[in-house]
Amino acid sequence: MGFYGQNNLYFAAGSSAASPVNFTLNQSISSSANWAGYPDSLFKDMGTVSPDFGSGSYMGFKTAQGNLGWLEVTWSGATDTFQVYSGAYESDIGVTILAGDTGGGGSAAVPEPAQVASSLLLLALGSAGVAIQRRRAKKKQAAAVA
Repeated sequence: MGFYGQNNLYFAAGSSAASPVNFTLNQSISSSANWAGYPDSLFKDMGTVSPDFGSGSYMGFKTAQGNLGWLEVTWSGATDTFQVYSGAYESDIGVTILAGDTGGGGSAAVPEPAQVASSLLLLALGSAGVAIQRRRAKKKQAAAVA
């Protein structure tokens, strides 16, 4: 198993290309990491490596252009399974990214469309209530003057 294409991905590796780094949530992935020269070597020589990346594990990667990113994975050498759950990369070349960060410097995740719709509905209802109160106040003020 390897990652191939026009532009390869390079994965953060330990002292040898066949030992991938298991990053934890919010751990920095920087350009100074040891990048596997042949990205598929992390996956090809499984006879020499028995990875144990449980839930909450991240692999750091670098594109051929130098963008840094992460993949949230589980990977078990014992059961020979590898799953990717999510990922992200930094759009600026060479800029450090935190494992698990989806943008905004660790800000909250993008809200679901239904949550946005309900928030907008509440905002509209609140604005309508303020407008009604202002009309009532103007009517009382006009009645008091007359």
